[in-house]
Amino acid sequence: MKFRFLFPILIISVLISCNDSKKSSLENDESINLEGFWNRIGTIQLVNGVPVDTLLIKNSDNPDFKQIKTYKNNNFVWLNNAKDSLSPWKGGAGGYGKFEINSKDSITESISHGTG
Repeated sequence: MKFRFLFPILIISVLISCNDSKKSSLENDESINLEGFWNRIGTIQLVNGVPVDTLLIKNSDNPDFKQIKTYKNNNFVWLNNAKDSLSPWKGGAGGYGKFEINSKDSITESISHGTG
């Protein structure tokens, strides 16, 4: 009689202990969910992997330059309005691809299609 009640408890305990309830640090941190539109305002200049300066677009030779990216469902699209004088395209460049979040400070983007 005692065994009949202990057996289900033992089975449930084994199943719970075998379940891998650990999540990666990326899954536990909701703040790294990347979605929406981003307007590039400058470039961080790196020397030997160390950020040394920020070059703002508003201080550049072309202050009207725009580069916009949108992120959604691990896909991204970027567009800019800069026309290269050597380019046969009448407008700027753009691209589409996939992105992967590596950490809070790092993502990897892979462009699959582009223009300009």
